[in-house]
Amino acid sequence: MDANNFQVVGNKPYEDGKWGSKGDRDFVHFQIFDASNNLIQYDNLPLSNFIINSSNDNVEFYPGAHIRNLGFESGTFTIRYNFLRKLAGDESAVLVHTLDKNDTKIGDVYTNTDNIYITEDGVIYAANERDYKDNQSTTEQLKIEDLKYQIHEISPSRTEVRLRAKQINSSYIDDFVNIQTPYTIKETDTQIDFLGNSNESLILNITPNDNDFIFSNQMVGGTITIPDVYIVDQIDVAVRSETNVILNPSGEEIETDNLGNVLDISGEHEWDATLHDDAIRVRSWSDGFLQFSSGDFVGTSAIGYHAKWVQREGIAGGNCIKFSDTNEIFRDLVEWPDSVYRKLSLRQEIPNLQGQGVKVGDFVNVRMDVKSSVANKGVQIALSYPNELVDEDKPQNPPDGYFDVNNPGPTEPQPTSPPAGYVSNTEGNASTIEGKPPSTEAEIRTEYGGPRGQNVPTPFDATVGTSTSIWGGTAAWKITEIRNDGVSGNKYFWGPNLAEQSQKIHLILVVLGLLIQP
Repeated sequence: MDANNFQVVGNKPYEDGKWGSKGDRDFVHFQIFDASNNLIQYDNLPLSNFIINSSNDNVEFYPGAHIRNLGFESGTFTIRYNFLRKLAGDESAVLVHTLDKNDTKIGDVYTNTDNIYITEDGVIYAANERDYKDNQSTTEQLKIEDLKYQIHEISPSRTEVRLRAKQINSSYIDDFVNIQTPYTIKETDTQIDFLGNSNESLILNITPNDNDFIFSNQMVGGTITIPDVYIVDQIDVAVRSETNVILNPSGEEIETDNLGNVLDISGEHEWDATLHDDAIRVRSWSDGFLQFSSGDFVGTSAIGYHAKWVQREGIAGGNCIKFSDTNEIFRDLVEWPDSVYRKLSLRQEIPNLQGQGVKVGDFVNVRMDVKSSVANKGVQIALSYPNELVDEDKPQNPPDGYFDVNNPGPTEPQPTSPPAGYVSNTEGNASTIEGKPPSTEAEIRTEYGGPRGQNVPTPFDATVGTSTSIWGGTAAWKITEIRNDGVSGNKYFWGPNLAEQSQKIHLILVVLGLLIQP
């Protein structure tokens, strides 16, 4: 076959070479049609069936041999040769894992082919014959998967198909992604120099580091664009570090039992276990269950969906956070409020940022992959201080006990001992009167609510200064601070309130004194 005046694909370096230069990746899809142009037979022909004449760019072959090899000895045919190059996938097969373990997960390729056992009915197990027969119930069954891609959807016009990859964790998936990616953006610290006169040279030279970016043959003859190569002004740009402060960001570190099986946490919370039977526990992250002990959704935690970590629904079949924001289907229930959408959230406590070189004024860059079944619906990200305020209002008056050195001192002698009945306002002394209350509303109701929770008022409208007398306590403790991290609701911080206790005792003594006077 002579290319004649037609353009030969592959002459340009970025076209990855002419057909026939890539070995087993190049092949021909051969088709035979009858006199009415009906397809009657086809086959894939390997490169070995063709002769590549590099002197004139001809591909030489014998059509008669190809026709006879398909069983046709005579007749009138129309034949078609489609010269193709394999970019992804293969007809060969591999063994893959079917269980998640500590060192492997579902879809990983099983490579220890010397350690397999095949039963009489053709089932393959990851063990030798003796180990399989000793542990039949726990031995992992392997799955045979070919490296082809599946047809996921066909267009109504039947002119387009949508493919999808199977869960085989290898270059099989990388190749599938690469053929859909027109270009790749890669950050590199490689030094690039112009050879000769830098103002006129069109030749670039790079000095790559180990395993770093290099020019490939496919780039020869292509175009390099260097934005802002000539400096006309200079501005300060925040330096982006390579430190990821999020722990276990991809959720690949999951909790397992002693046998390495993924934990089933569907029954560990007061949520609907049937809606969360796919939930897993991921290290350094919350499970996603929210108690809803206050607000519009009090008492609805057992209804509807909560946020959760799940397997095999992320990128390339990995783990991901799943927000099933479809709780509107429960709005007709008596327990459900007028509001339709309930908060879905997960959280984690990140390490101390100051210890990682973060300082005031630094920016936080958040990057993630988001997939949604509803257009333009995203997620909200928040950072909060767990143990301190970000800022506070400027005080208008000096604090209690403030000493001004410019004011005259007291005019009476300094007491040498506290007055009778004095009790210092400390947590230790307050604890001798009543225990320190817990920090959340749910814990407070559990501790002091009584058999039906009637002792703690509803709603729990506590503010700074509210004492334990709100539920009938002795007021030895009062709220000194209320914080809300936007996820788990209010957190109440308690301090001793013995000054109020002393006033009560003093008032009782005064009243008694009035009663006994003659």
